[in-house]
Amino acid sequence: MLLAEMLEQMGHTVCGVAATEQAAVAAAAAQLPDLIIADARLGHGSGLAAMSEILRRHDVAHIFMSGDILSLAEQRPDAVLLEKPFQQQDLERGIRRAFDSKTI
Repeated sequence: MLLAEMLEQMGHTVCGVAATEQAAVAAAAAQLPDLIIADARLGHGSGLAAMSEILRRHDVAHIFMSGDILSLAEQRPDAVLLEKPFQQQDLERGIRRAFDSKTI
């Protein structure tokens, strides 16, 4: 929820927050967001698996966040990664990179 608050303070609209892999996939299908920020670990399932499923259906800019960025970088070397804990400027930079990488 802190991430949603931070994004809203930055002027973004948060259309959904999901705590499980299944909920993330369903929310993305229902909302078709411009950007998804996925935690690598979810309560039930994986943010990585959720994004794989979402990307099969909808090309969307995305960021993975994790406290274990090295392991995540090995699994997704081309992904935009955000290491927890992070500051607002890190999030802003990650969002720019996510949109830039989507346009390539």
